[in-house]
Amino acid sequence: MTPDERSRQALAETLVQLRIEHGMSLEAVAAAAAIDVQRLIDVEAGSALPTEAELQALSDAYGVDVPKLFGARYPRLQDYA
Repeated sequence: MTPDERSRQALAETLVQLRIEHGMSLEAVAAAAAIDVQRLIDVEAGSALPTEAELQALSDAYGVDVPKLFGARYPRLQDYA
């Protein structure tokens, strides 16, 4: 796995985990971040990279700094299974 792929996967896992921790639906996060729901699904699946503006909007929606979206101090999703 390349560094870019690892970053994309870390972002995807962290976004899903944050959404679960905040008890938010995909629709609620998309509305809070002004992002299309399908776009959010793609980013959470790791099949799309968000723009800088989308990263900022998502970090604002969750009340975290952008670096935390890439996994800083968040457990992996599998740890909650």
